[in-house]
Amino acid sequence: MKFTAQITVEVEADTFASAADHEREINKLYQEFRARYGECRLEIKQRRVQHATPAKTRTGRIRHTGNLAQYGT
Repeated sequence: MKFTAQITVEVEADTFASAADHEREINKLYQEFRARYGECRLEIKQRRVQHATPAKTRTGRIRHTGNLAQYGT
């Protein structure tokens, strides 16, 4: 029988140095898993902060005019 186990760790890091420290620690723990379970893999992804959504009209629809912005020459 084969099965997959998945572990998700979400880390808040204020600086790149802090993020690097967390990544080193996670890699260290991963090596312990890999020593015991040869067929394992590690993925580290940076989650992007969601930007504000465009303003909506009273009907709840996003207003798109298709007009280009007017710039002075």
